[in-house]
Amino acid sequence: MKKISYVLLGAFIAGLVCNLLFWGIGQAALYFEIRLFEGEAESARNFLIFLFTLLVFILGGGLIGWKKAT
Repeated sequence: MKKISYVLLGAFIAGLVCNLLFWGIGQAALYFEIRLFEGEAESARNFLIFLFTLLVFILGGGLIGWKKAT
């Protein structure tokens, strides 16, 4: 039970960190008036980059939680 809890907690925290990181990058881009995309295709590409990064963060957080539980 401890391992499952640590894995889920690690994955949740890592996912939250990823969301905050991307949100901060977006806010910085707005502040400095940097356009992150010009059209629908670039917007979809950015979303796929976010999803891939979120998956990597969640898996990494789960792995760290697994290591901490043992």
